[in-house]
Amino acid sequence: MDPMAFFRKRAPRRIIGRYRAPAPSPRPPLATLVDEARMVAHAAVRMAVKNRIIVLAAGERRDFDPVLLRAFTRETLEQLAQQQRAAAEYERAGQHAIRRGPVLAGLAAALEADAVDREFLERIVEEARDAAWSELASSLTSRLADDVAARRQGPDYHVGRDERIAAFVALDLLDLAYDRGVTLD
Repeated sequence: MDPMAFFRKRAPRRIIGRYRAPAPSPRPPLATLVDEARMVAHAAVRMAVKNRIIVLAAGERRDFDPVLLRAFTRETLEQLAQQQRAAAEYERAGQHAIRRGPVLAGLAAALEADAVDREFLERIVEEARDAAWSELASSLTSRLADDVAARRQGPDYHVGRDERIAAFVALDLLDLAYDRGVTLD
């Protein structure tokens, strides 16, 4: 770089316009704010249920239990509603944000209603199950690919490979025959 380039004059700035502040937008209605907060809360509950499903399946080796998970979903919604109600009381007592207290109280009431809505609970559990399965499947696929790659690199990979494949096919055929009610002789 030319040492004198630092001291050269820059081209003059061009004025391309003047800033004008946008017109103030009206405050959204309370119901809109509660609905938006409710959507965020639903996403958090769905994630908590998804994580619970993964812990039960992968960590504790337990089967999918929709009754247990509906109860967990209901408890999570109730706890979240209690937290929002307490925050609304804090806002009201401290008079920090006049608008925030009613939103939190409305959210608490909406979450309490969701906690007793069986259809909603079932939908959250199903959505969480789909998300958990997707995450587990992705993880398993990655681990299997890594395992296969590691075995291929090992010196013992080809030793006994035909026997391993034959055992895998035999077990697979037995499972398929059992599922179809066919006996193999």
